[in-house]
Amino acid sequence: MGYFSNGCEGSDYEEQYCSKCYWGDKACMVWLAHLERNYEECNNDKSILHIFIPRTKDGLGNEKCKMLTPLAIKHKLGVTDEAI
Repeated sequence: MGYFSNGCEGSDYEEQYCSKCYWGDKACMVWLAHLERNYEECNNDKSILHIFIPRTKDGLGNEKCKMLTPLAIKHKLGVTDEAI
């Protein structure tokens, strides 16, 4: 699962991925789950959080969120915030 050792690391991740995601300005349940359960779930190999934000192969960082939906998709589909 995504592990963020401090607030700066979490903010950097948000800037790199979440700020470019359609859900970034909504209540993202993946991000909320990581914030709420980071310490409890990081050593639980069966945690679903390992699927959403996987660690890099070397274990030193985090890959992009599997739920990332680029803002471009929203605009291509003509989805408005009112439609959600």
